[in-house]
Amino acid sequence: MDPAGGAVAHTFQGAFPEELGASNRLAPAEPWREGHIRALGQELRDFAVAIHGGRLGELHLGLGDQEVRDRMARVRADTLRLAMAFIAAGALAAWVFAGLLLRPLNRIADVLQRFRPGVHREEIPGSDDEIGDVAARINEVTARLHETHLQMLHAEKLASVGRLAAGVAHEINNPLSGALHCLENLRSDDGDAARRQEYYGLMADGISRAQRVVRSLLEFGRQHPPRIASVDLDAVVGKALDLMRVPFERAGVRVETRLAAGLGRVPADAHQIEQVVLNLLLNAMEAMPGGGKVTVETLATADGCRVAIRDTGPGIPPGVRAHIFDPFFTTKGAQGGSGLGLSVSLGVVERHGGRIEVSEAPGGGASFEVVLPLRPAAGPGEGACCHARSGCSSRTTSP
Repeated sequence: MDPAGGAVAHTFQGAFPEELGASNRLAPAEPWREGHIRALGQELRDFAVAIHGGRLGELHLGLGDQEVRDRMARVRADTLRLAMAFIAAGALAAWVFAGLLLRPLNRIADVLQRFRPGVHREEIPGSDDEIGDVAARINEVTARLHETHLQMLHAEKLASVGRLAAGVAHEINNPLSGALHCLENLRSDDGDAARRQEYYGLMADGISRAQRVVRSLLEFGRQHPPRIASVDLDAVVGKALDLMRVPFERAGVRVETRLAAGLGRVPADAHQIEQVVLNLLLNAMEAMPGGGKVTVETLATADGCRVAIRDTGPGIPPGVRAHIFDPFFTTKGAQGGSGLGLSVSLGVVERHGGRIEVSEAPGGGASFEVVLPLRPAAGPGEGACCHARSGCSSRTTSP
C-alpha cells in the first residue's frame, strides 16, 4: 500500500478488497503493528510494517485465524503421531531388549527358587555372554553348597552314630557273649547231639541278631544321595525307634507310640527324615538323664502329616528356645554333641517345604513336631497323607 492507502500490489486473484484499505493503518513514525480485523467474512490477523519509515508506504501480511488454527491443529496432530511412533518404536526396542536380557535372568531366578541344598539342584543353562558367566558362577556356588550340605548331613549322621555307640556296643555284646558261651559248652560237651543242635541254633540266632544291629547302623551312617520319593512316614519313624531301642532301655526311658493307621505317604527323602527323627529322639533321651517317657505320635492334619516327639524332661527355658536351632548352639557343655543336630534337622525339614514347631509338652517337658506338607496329588495305591477327620485310626503301643 502506498502512503495514501492505495494498493500498489496484492496477491488476491480478483480485485483488491476495498474494506482492507483503511484497516490497521500505521500511525506516523510507527514502525509496525499487529491488528485483528474482520473482512472477507472471517477474522484476520494483520501485520503491518512501514517501508522506509512510511515514506514508501506499508507492507501488510494478513492471515486468517481459522487457517492458523487449522494449521496449528495439523502440526499438533503430526507432532503427536510422530511422538507416538517414536514411543512405540522405543517400547518395541525396550521389549525386545528386555526379553533378551530378562529371559536368561528369569531362568536363573527359577532355578534358584527350586534349589534345595541336599534335596534338589539343577544346572542353569549357559550362554556365551556376561549372563552366561554369571550362570556358570552360580552353578559353581550351588554345587559347593549342595556338596557342603551333604557333607554336613553325613557328619551329623556320624555324630549321631557316636551318641548311639554305647547302646549299640551293648546290643552287639550280649548276643556275641551268648554265642561264645555256647561255643565254650560245645568244646567241653561231647555228648548229647540234640543239645549240640540247640547250641548251634542259639549261636546262629545271636550272631544274626548282632548282624542286624550292625547292618542297621551301617545303613543309617552311610552317605546317601538325596532322593525325593513316596515315603511311608510310619516306617521311617519305626526305623529310628529300632535304632533307639537299646539306648532307651539303658537310659531307663519308656516309649509310647501312637502311629496313625493308614497315614499314607509323603514326598520326602526317607534317609534325611529318619535322621531328623533320630536327632529328636536322642535329644529327648539326653534331656532325661534319670529316665522318663518319650511319646512318639504321627497324625494327619489340615496342613500336613505330623511327627510329634514329646518328653517328660525339664523342658526348654524361654531364654534358650529362641536359640536352639542356631548352628553350634548347645546346652550340654563339653559332654554334649556338635550343636548342629537341631540346626541340620530344621534345614532338612524346611527344604522339604515343612517346619518344626517347638512347645511345652502337656504336663511338662518339651514337644517337637515335624510338619511335612501333604502330597500334591494322589495316584492309585499312593494316597496323600490322610486327614484326621477322614477316619484315620490310631494305635498305641508301649515296647
